[in-house]
Amino acid sequence: MQLALLENVSTSNALMPKLKDGLNKSVAVVDKIGKFFGSKTTIAADADATDLKVKVQQTYLRHKNGSTEHLLRGIRDRCVSRTGLESKCSDTLLSVKVIEEAAAFYDISEWLTPAEKAEAVARRHQEESLANLRKMVAKMSPEERADLERAISQELQQLPHEQREAVVRDLRLDSLSGEAVTKALLAAGGPLASMAALSAAGFGAYLALTTIIHAVATTVLGITLPFAFYTTATSALSLLTGPVGWLLAGLTMLVTWHFSDRKLSRSLFAGLITTAADKLPTPSAFVPPSSPLKGADTDKAAETANSMAEAATAAEAATQTSGRELAGITEQFIKAERAKAKAQQTIAGTSNRLSSLSLGSDEIRRLEAERRAAEELAYTEIRRAEEYKTQVATLSAERDRLEREAFRKRALQTSFEDGEAKRILDFWSVHFPRIIFDRQPVRWVVHKRHKERLSLERKLMELSQSEDPAALSLGKMKASGEHHLRFKLEQVECRMYYRVSGQRIQITELGTNQETH
Repeated sequence: MQLALLENVSTSNALMPKLKDGLNKSVAVVDKIGKFFGSKTTIAADADATDLKVKVQQTYLRHKNGSTEHLLRGIRDRCVSRTGLESKCSDTLLSVKVIEEAAAFYDISEWLTPAEKAEAVARRHQEESLANLRKMVAKMSPEERADLERAISQELQQLPHEQREAVVRDLRLDSLSGEAVTKALLAAGGPLASMAALSAAGFGAYLALTTIIHAVATTVLGITLPFAFYTTATSALSLLTGPVGWLLAGLTMLVTWHFSDRKLSRSLFAGLITTAADKLPTPSAFVPPSSPLKGADTDKAAETANSMAEAATAAEAATQTSGRELAGITEQFIKAERAKAKAQQTIAGTSNRLSSLSLGSDEIRRLEAERRAAEELAYTEIRRAEEYKTQVATLSAERDRLEREAFRKRALQTSFEDGEAKRILDFWSVHFPRIIFDRQPVRWVVHKRHKERLSLERKLMELSQSEDPAALSLGKMKASGEHHLRFKLEQVECRMYYRVSGQRIQITELGTNQETH
C-alpha cells in the first residue's frame, strides 16, 4: 500500500479529476453554443478523470504479488524522487532526509537524532490515525454503525483464540463484539491500547483510507471533510462544485502546486515511517550497554566528579581572586616607592640649593620648609612601602598556597575522571567497536548521571550502527571539517562532533550547546 500511495498521491492527481470534469462541462457548453449558431464542429473533450482512490487501488493490486525486493526498490525510487536526492545516495542519507521531512510535517523538535525523530513521527501519525478513526465512526448513521459493528463481529469470530484474547486484553473489553470495540474506540480517554489491536478488530482498511484522506484533505484543502467523503472516498475536490469551484481549484493548483506536493510527500513519509517503525527497533526499545550497571553507583560517580570539579573550580577562582588582590597591593607598593623616590629627590635638590652662599634669608626659609615637607612625605611613603611590601609577601605566599591547592584538586579530579573514563572506554569498546573516543568526550560523560548516560548511549548506538554515519550529520564545520549531531539529554541541548574515516568514527567533542565550539 505504501508504494501505491507514493506513486499516486500528488497535488495533480488530487486536483485533476475535478479540473478535467470542469473542462468537459465547459466544452459541452461551448459545443451547445456553437450548434445554436449553426456550427458543425465539435470540440473533443478528454473525460479521463480517474479518481485518486481508484488509482491507488489499481496500483496496489498491480504490486500486490510483487517480490519484497521489487517493492523496496520501488519505494526507494519514489522516495528519492520526492526528496530530490540523487539516486546514488546512500540508504542512510535517504532515510535521514525522509525522516527530516516527516518530522517537519509535525513540527517535531530539531534537537532529536534521526532515530528519535522517526519514533516521534510514528507516535504522532498513530495518534492522528486513531483520532481520524474516532471521527469517522462517531459521524456514522445508526444504520452505518450497525453494519460496521456486524462486520467487526464477523472479523473477530475469524480470529484465532489468542488474538481474540489479545483484543479483549488490549482494549480492556468486558465482552468481545463489534459494539464493544466501537464503544471502546469512541470512549474519551478510553482503553485503547495499541494500533495492532485496532487492526485486529477490523479497522485495517480504514487506516489505509485515512492515510489518503488525511494527506489530500489536510495538505491540499486544509479542511476537515464530512464522513460521507471518508466512506465514498471520492475526489478531494468533491466539495468544490460549479464554475467558481473549478476556478478556485485551478488557482489552488497553480499557486500551491510545489508547496502542497511537498506537504503531501511529508505526510506520506510519516505513514511510511510508521509502517517501518512497527518492524524495526526504536530508540526507546534499545537496551543501552550501561543498563545492567547499578544506577546508584553511576550517579555516585557523577556526583563525585561534579563535586571534585566544583572544588577545583572554586580553588582556581580563589587563586584568581588572591592574584587580583596581590596585583592591587603590588601596584600600591610601586606607587609608594615612586612617591618615596620623588620625595628623596626633592630633599636632595633643596639641600643642594641651601648650600649656595648667594641665597637670601627668605629663600632659605622657603627651601627649608620645602625640605621638611619632602622629608615627612618620604618617611610616610617609606612606612607605606614597607607595609605594602609585607602585604605583598603575605599575599604572594597565600597565592602560591592556593595555586598548589587548586592544582592538587584539579589533579584529583583529572585522576578520578581518567579512571572512570577508562572503565567507560573498556565497556564501550565492546558495544561500540567502530567508535574511537578522544579524551574530552569520555571525561564529559563521567559527569553524567545514569539516566543521562543511557540516553547518550542510545545516540551512540544509532551512530555506530549506521551504514553512513556522515549522513546523520547536520553538515561539516568549515573550520575543523568535523561532522556534528544535535541531541538532548534531560531537555538540555547538546552537540556531538565527530569524524568519519572508512568504517571508523572518531568522537572529538561532546558538550552542551553553550560548551561546544
